[in-house]
Amino acid sequence: MPLGLRFCVVLMSLVPVVCLDRGLSRSRESDPLDVGFEKQLFVDQRFIETSRGIKLSLHCPRKTGEKTIVRDRPWEGYIGEWHNVAEHEGRYQMWYEAWSDYEAVVEVRDGVEYLVTPRKGVPRARRMLCYATSRNGIQWEKPELGAVDYIRPRRNNVVLPTGEAGGREVLGHVFIDPSAPPGERYKFFGSDDIHVLDGKTAREKGYVDHAVDSVSECVGYVSPDGIHWRMIGASVMDGRVLGRYVLDGPPVAFWDDRIGQYVAILRFNLGGPATRKIYRATTGDFRSWTSPPELVHAPTEEEIRRVAAGGVFSGFDYYNTSTLRYPYAAKVYLMFPSTFYHYASPALPRHAGPLDVTLAVSRDGIEWRRVGTEPFIPLGLSGSDDGGAIYVARGLVRTGDELSLYYTGHPGTHGGPVQGTAPGLEPGYFDAYATRAVLRLDGFVSADAGPDGGELTTPVVTFAGTRLELNVDTSAGGVARVELLDRSGRRVPGFSIEDCDPINGNFIRHSVSWKGNTDVSALRAQPIRARFVMQDARLYAFQFAR
Repeated sequence: MPLGLRFCVVLMSLVPVVCLDRGLSRSRESDPLDVGFEKQLFVDQRFIETSRGIKLSLHCPRKTGEKTIVRDRPWEGYIGEWHNVAEHEGRYQMWYEAWSDYEAVVEVRDGVEYLVTPRKGVPRARRMLCYATSRNGIQWEKPELGAVDYIRPRRNNVVLPTGEAGGREVLGHVFIDPSAPPGERYKFFGSDDIHVLDGKTAREKGYVDHAVDSVSECVGYVSPDGIHWRMIGASVMDGRVLGRYVLDGPPVAFWDDRIGQYVAILRFNLGGPATRKIYRATTGDFRSWTSPPELVHAPTEEEIRRVAAGGVFSGFDYYNTSTLRYPYAAKVYLMFPSTFYHYASPALPRHAGPLDVTLAVSRDGIEWRRVGTEPFIPLGLSGSDDGGAIYVARGLVRTGDELSLYYTGHPGTHGGPVQGTAPGLEPGYFDAYATRAVLRLDGFVSADAGPDGGELTTPVVTFAGTRLELNVDTSAGGVARVELLDRSGRRVPGFSIEDCDPINGNFIRHSVSWKGNTDVSALRAQPIRARFVMQDARLYAFQFAR
């Protein structure tokens, strides 16, 4: 079945002034928040000092149902889950995970030797990092690169064969490093696991069980073009930095110019009802990371109890993160973890359960908070291509005023079959594909007012722009207005609610005007507050633009 098309909005009550990140309470008490020219998002309460009749709403992206990356090359036994996308110099690039099978055989087709993968059994296979490009983020091409001697001749799009015989495999992601010399502009950061396997359990239950005493380490590769790679050392981080707990799953790394360091987001398997937790490490050189890393995101005991109270699940944890720093606004970090709900029934395989995707936000990459309790990308209908599990690729593609997120869905759950089938490998396992979901620019969370109206006032800010732009949606019947206040809360003459021209419509960037005047440059560098008064409207972002 095709992926279900779905759009949803989740409303969250807005509690009175809450300090959500470091330094916020200090700014409210004394120093203004300097927003400069940069865009500010309403992903949390950072820019809401007081409010009435306002709710924060989580917005789910719209599933397109497109088959973006499919298994259509002889070396692609199946398309995996760990992909990432990036834009560089006007070109969209994707690095996607594919598997071949060790039991595959070579066939000759038109004089060319191909590796052919049987469609049987659990594919304990060679994991590969493959490459695709796109001009629009919708249609993707798989170029013949000749970078890896995997198919003879080298007519393939493999850039990094990351799996070796004996269970050794690397999971990771690529990122573009703007601070690096040209020869190291692209970087790959991954965990190299040598799993201790319970073969009997794997044969009986149809899946491979990861032991908590697996050997693991992080490895790094660098590249000038994202195609030709070289390893920079046997290990850049020992995965046993937390003792017996295993570093598993695909880590994420990126250059954070806000702090001038590389940041790694790692998943450790700790055991217990929430076995996987998210940690953070940093380094200045991509080679020597802080040890031990610090815990930054995990379910709370209350959240686990609430999930377990339903009797179906023993708890939940976060499977992967796809963490990034949002490039189109100031001081916003986003995490898209697959939320893994563990079945409580002993009749089901250990570590079996469905996964949907939630959204977590941070202002510094350290303190994270999940947005709401509902999924950001929910499962499709039972039995559909994404009815059992969803894994989001790292990265966003922006085309105009639309954002594309990519993900892989499965009809079956993690570690278990599709509902109603016998235990073992779920149907459709080999036919998984990467697909696309879309969202308006900055459209993750909005501050909403209903038909009875509402208002919010920002903390004291200073700015450097000449006009106030809003990402706002009033649809047909709503309206929004803005007034500017001085530090003491008094109206600034000429910028009152009465002077403000009403805003009606759906805009990604709308310049606010007061009796036709959009120029606010006379207030630059002065401490002010912005008061937004709305009815049937959604406010996503504001910016004092140039």
